[in-house]
Amino acid sequence: MSVYRYIESETVYAKQLSIATKDYHVYVDKLDSWIRVQLIGTGKPLLFVHGSLSSGAIFYPLVPHLKEYSCVVLDRFGCGLSTGEENIGFSKKKFQEAHSAVIASICDFFNYDKIHVVASSFGGYLTLLSLLRYSPRIDKVVLMGCPAIIQGMEVPLFMKVLSSKLGRWLSPKLPNNRFAIKNILKQLGHSHSLKNRSLSIAFMDWYASLFKNTPTQRNELSLLGKLLQGGKMNPQFTINVDEIGSIKKPVLLLWGDEDPFGNIEMAYFIVDKLNNANLLLLKHSGHLPWMDQPSFVASEIKNFIEK
Repeated sequence: MSVYRYIESETVYAKQLSIATKDYHVYVDKLDSWIRVQLIGTGKPLLFVHGSLSSGAIFYPLVPHLKEYSCVVLDRFGCGLSTGEENIGFSKKKFQEAHSAVIASICDFFNYDKIHVVASSFGGYLTLLSLLRYSPRIDKVVLMGCPAIIQGMEVPLFMKVLSSKLGRWLSPKLPNNRFAIKNILKQLGHSHSLKNRSLSIAFMDWYASLFKNTPTQRNELSLLGKLLQGGKMNPQFTINVDEIGSIKKPVLLLWGDEDPFGNIEMAYFIVDKLNNANLLLLKHSGHLPWMDQPSFVASEIKNFIEK
């Protein structure tokens, strides 16, 4: 494991997309921990919160299409170059408190009054939890793909395997290479982009390096073992859809029609429960829809933010 090799792969990935990043480490006083944040571009701030088994750089294909904004790209606790996962505590309330503290700390560090949030998967889960409590620092919210651990979410077979005791033991022992990453992306519903070869080699190599050269995989597999038990969502962590009816913030859902975590009916189910939400379905797109259609997704985010 070499963090320098990870940084090198991330740098190559960024350069391929002509992205210039500024690195910061933000102290979260409430948790006595540091998180890594990348700042890309200038303008109105957008905070990007990634999902499980990933890091902030997963959003790199999207940010070049958002040049009018300052993209604040977060590595969640225990992912990428952020640490401190041991200081959070594993409960729904602790996740809620931790993510709210992260958002407040980022806003304070960069002197933002409020910030728009663009979140994916488990990042969407954390953002919804934050919205369920007093959240004055969050403005508008974009949820890309089915939020994790929400009532009605499907648990795909590969996630059942990964979260099992055997899967958590075996996965880190398997090769992390381009073939393995392609298989993950196929399971996430991105077969169309893989077939069109629109996902770059630099992206594949970065993703493989994330698993090989940072503690991300180990930390996230441990988390999955708590969130999913017996191949099902742990009810202690699950967001009930009736809870989200209390959310008043404007929300845009961008949902791929090949998302294995939730079908189109699930998308409509969630948007109907939210008070102030719009839904946009994307054809030939998976769980990470910006990977399939970055330019279109960016244009919809801009339309929503500026509306």
